[in-house]
Amino acid sequence: DQLNMATGRDENSNLSDEELTKLLQFQEITGLEDNVKSRHILSAFQWDVQRAVQDTINEQEMAVPQSQTFSTGPQLRQRVHDPNRMRYQPYISPPINVVTRVVAQQPQQPPLGWGEWMVSMAALPFRFLYNFTFDLFNFLMIIVMGRRRPPVATDPVGDVARFLLRFETEYGDQHPVIPRMSYSQISEQAKQDLTPLVVYLHTWNHQDTPTFCRTVICSQEFINFVNERNLLFWAVDIDSEEGQRVKYVLSGGNHPFVALALLKQSRMTMVGRFEGLVALDLFLNTMQSIIENNEPELVLARNEREERQLAQLLRQQQEEAFNQSLRADQEKEERKKAAVEEERRKSIELQQKAQERKADREFRINSLPLEPSQDESECVVISLRCTDGSRLERRFRLSDKLQTVYDFALSFKQTPESFVLATSYPRKLLVPDNDGGPQLEHLELGHKCTLLVQDTTEEED
Repeated sequence: DQLNMATGRDENSNLSDEELTKLLQFQEITGLEDNVKSRHILSAFQWDVQRAVQDTINEQEMAVPQSQTFSTGPQLRQRVHDPNRMRYQPYISPPINVVTRVVAQQPQQPPLGWGEWMVSMAALPFRFLYNFTFDLFNFLMIIVMGRRRPPVATDPVGDVARFLLRFETEYGDQHPVIPRMSYSQISEQAKQDLTPLVVYLHTWNHQDTPTFCRTVICSQEFINFVNERNLLFWAVDIDSEEGQRVKYVLSGGNHPFVALALLKQSRMTMVGRFEGLVALDLFLNTMQSIIENNEPELVLARNEREERQLAQLLRQQQEEAFNQSLRADQEKEERKKAAVEEERRKSIELQQKAQERKADREFRINSLPLEPSQDESECVVISLRCTDGSRLERRFRLSDKLQTVYDFALSFKQTPESFVLATSYPRKLLVPDNDGGPQLEHLELGHKCTLLVQDTTEEED
């Protein structure tokens, strides 16, 4: 399988944009995922998507017991595989998608009489000539104008709105809710909601349309069937551009035409089709049977989605917890960096203060006036005693200010960085003012005194 997938990817790289689009459209409709097989089928039909889809669906319907075709007559009939219809060499593997098809049985014609039989035999050559001419004309048109491509709807939502307005005018407003959306939008919604999608292709010109609309589409039983099972119902007129496009995509057959699609293997896939005037009971019973047969696919898809959502929620919770832990670690790291930065700032600030004090200390020591001589009067001898008992003595003039004594104390190595001078008895702090004063003569120190050097470094810190 891996080899086939790899081969499919390599071969798809050689396709043109148009061929790649047709390949994706073919796989979307038929449910086939094998790229090699899909290319083989399309190549056999010269890349005619409609013919390839129709033939593939027919083959899936004829594969016993993979698909069944029912009639509305008293007997149910199964189509038998006819190998002579094959236009390409089939693969051995069975079809992936199973499409249940319900076809209204046409009333049997009475046996022809001898006269009618003679007329029929006489007209046989003319019918053959007419069919041959018609097929030849179509063949020449394909050569000249190319193969028909899927129509492009310029206003799909408008097409649905106009159909809905005309339908309610003709049949009333009692019908299942028809969303005013394009086929692509309603398919996407069915895919997101994991809900089966019922598609009705309406035609105003068919003789069975009024009966089918009144007995099936507008019946209260069908409305209840859609509402109770939470189905999505969508309809459009095949005469509109959107209707033509959807008919091409679904390979619409006889009218009235209803298709049932649901999500299988990650894509919307048609699992049932109703063609012709089908009775309401058979219509509802068959649709219920199709839904029940494909319910495991929806249950599996719902479980997978719930698992994905649960895994996504778990991942979100894990990511949130991881982000919270990461933010806590980042905040812790930021606080740690801030603390280190604060310590660094304080250290730098202390170093700057120490340098400033050192420079100020040296400046004050160098700015000291000369010590007075022994012969000079009006002097005082001051002895400074540090806490360790060491002493330093010097003479000062009475006119000197108290700051001069502080500057002298700075010349003593044992003097701390921050200190205050105080008398020993009575104990009194001597603190200079902003001008460095007062003068020593105003302190009444006498001719000789001892001042204590009191360390205030811890108090300042």
